[in-house]
Amino acid sequence: MSSVAVRSVRLVNFGIEVIPPMQYARAYFSALMCQGCIYALCGCNGTHTLSSVERFDGKHWSSRSPLPSPRYIPAACVFKETILVIGGTNVVSKILADVLQYDGFRWTNGPPLPSPRVGLSLTVAFGSVYVIGGCSVYWLALKTVFVYDGNSSRSAPPLQTARFGHASVLFKGSIYVVGGTLSKDTSTHVSEYTGKIERFDGKAWSYFIELGISRFGRELIVMPNVLYAIENGAGTDNDIDVFDDKGLLSNIPFQSDVFGFAAVLY
Repeated sequence: MSSVAVRSVRLVNFGIEVIPPMQYARAYFSALMCQGCIYALCGCNGTHTLSSVERFDGKHWSSRSPLPSPRYIPAACVFKETILVIGGTNVVSKILADVLQYDGFRWTNGPPLPSPRVGLSLTVAFGSVYVIGGCSVYWLALKTVFVYDGNSSRSAPPLQTARFGHASVLFKGSIYVVGGTLSKDTSTHVSEYTGKIERFDGKAWSYFIELGISRFGRELIVMPNVLYAIENGAGTDNDIDVFDDKGLLSNIPFQSDVFGFAAVLY
């Protein structure tokens, strides 16, 4: 694995503004907002899988209670004032079904998922947490969706397209799922990607639009009337797609020299 940098930046009108760096270098981690602070959870640093958690209060990063065990490429969200970290893969590349809950003081185990998965996404919608897609052993993309209510999981209508490494978000009353990987050949390490977006209105999934294909997935940021899909990869030909619930509005070039990052609205 390549080296991982310790860096935190802020996009201001799509320019880069450096803010205090995280305490630990990490990639393929989860980040979220909780009670006005940014949390960076687990991930990997190029050598080790991490369990560490740190919090940014607008001025400084500080360490918080670590996860019970290291993992990377999980998904995380805030549900009923509790941080959830679900799935991922551990230090021996075992794919996890764990549901970890953090109340601001300590981590506890919640009811596990019906099946393990990595590269999934979580979206809080319709009073529950939607656990969307991901992949299982042998990099098999999944279209299954579970609804987690804090006590148990139940099946929900599946995606139309199985995918992992995608992003999802609630926007104007529907869940939007953007991009991701369709398959990965473990012998050649060649992957097939998609730019398709589908959305869920609480009853059924439907195809929306198709963006340009991103090799590294996208990070989604919700603004009042638009969504920003930021390409999560290193290169000079990255972009930020801007769209609303009617379709694509614009495409903004975005140059980045990192991948495996996470983005939150702060």
